[in-house]
Amino acid sequence: MSEEEFWGCYSEIEEAAHSPFEEFARSDKLLDKALEGIRGCLRVTEVEAKRLAERMGLDAKGNIIELSWVLAKAHVISPNLLDDLEDVYAISQKRVDRLTVYSALIRSMEVIEALWSSVRSQLNEPTHR
Repeated sequence: MSEEEFWGCYSEIEEAAHSPFEEFARSDKLLDKALEGIRGCLRVTEVEAKRLAERMGLDAKGNIIELSWVLAKAHVISPNLLDDLEDVYAISQKRVDRLTVYSALIRSMEVIEALWSSVRSQLNEPTHR
């Protein structure tokens, strides 16, 4: 289920990212879809990251940011993702202006997908789209 749920949320981000800025700027629906897609991907990835941390005997408490730090310290995910992940998380949690959200969508997708793929590969459950 988590694989399907992840890619469903991811497609919401893609839809917003592929829309022209003028359309995104005037559409509350696209903005909400993008933010919900980001939150959904992070939520599903958090569940999988907790499962991985537990399997490895690591501290599995906290949100996706805290779990990612634990996994990076264990050399499971690249530490290079951490700063970008914190930015993506911040955008998803705060009301920021549309231009900021829109300009961050592609990078958000890259970061989210890299984290998802890292976690899933460590669980020996490759990701398929």
